[in-house]
Amino acid sequence: MSRFLCILLIYILEYSNDSYHKIKMPKQNHQLAIIIMVFAIFVMTSQDAITKILSTHFSPFEVLFWRFLFLFIVTLIIAGQNKRRRGTILKSHNPKLQFLRCLVYFIESAMFITIVRTLGIAEIHAVFASVPLVVTAMSPWLLGERVGIYRWSAVGVGFIGVLIIIKPGYIPFNFTTFLLICSVFLYATFQILNRKLYQDSAETSMLWFSGFVTIASFLIIIWDFKIPDMKYWGYFLGLSFLGGFSHFLNLQAFRYAPAPVLQPFMFTMFVFAVMWSYLIFDNIPDTTSFIGAGVVIASGLFTFYREQYVKRRLLNEKKTQD
Repeated sequence: MSRFLCILLIYILEYSNDSYHKIKMPKQNHQLAIIIMVFAIFVMTSQDAITKILSTHFSPFEVLFWRFLFLFIVTLIIAGQNKRRRGTILKSHNPKLQFLRCLVYFIESAMFITIVRTLGIAEIHAVFASVPLVVTAMSPWLLGERVGIYRWSAVGVGFIGVLIIIKPGYIPFNFTTFLLICSVFLYATFQILNRKLYQDSAETSMLWFSGFVTIASFLIIIWDFKIPDMKYWGYFLGLSFLGGFSHFLNLQAFRYAPAPVLQPFMFTMFVFAVMWSYLIFDNIPDTTSFIGAGVVIASGLFTFYREQYVKRRLLNEKKTQD
């Protein structure tokens, strides 16, 4: 943990310096970027494992409050050191959309903690692998993007994979399953809102949603507010740190390689989720869950590569016309 804290401290000091923003992007190094991305995913899934442990002792809003309170404080410190943007750091190009994004993230996060209390993190991530497919399905209406027959077919096949995982008819469709499906759609909406808010900096977005979640969750737990026992402080601090550290690793990965190189490796999240599920909770998904996850992941990869193919084709057509 001390090594991680040293890395975070170096990042804070480097980021707070105005000269940091004038540094040129490093040379592309795809191998290094892939290693960083896979490590970031490892960190993110370990964060989910800690969330599952805490969910058995605290309400979803208590977990959210203590996690994002620490993250909000650290983000404020970082933003305060950046003299060049100190007065405009909270200014958003679209405050209403930013507020909606924060609200969606808050509701989805509370749902996720409720779900992880009951379901295994491997099963949850198997279903969450369908998020890119849901984003594709929602894009024509929310982003105005055209989706062809190939990608619609992949969305349909991916939906079949989700049905294989949740086993309707074999396992009763209960409230937790309903929350899981709602959570997937909310997280897909969150991703789409991220695209729409591309003009806002990462610091601005981080301050908005960390502050929003901290305040909103506090208003809910204020009537039954209590300080956690000391034995849980390490979990909460670790949860906040891992969240910020995984975000930092993601940014670093995209500095060394473009999204098309890194996107396929996002599906390793299911592999790490299975690992934590077994090592900590002694839980392994059944065979049908693995089959369903394979179908969903394959559909997601096909959708991604098809999207890249369409972009390249349109770019070539434009060059030909020019």
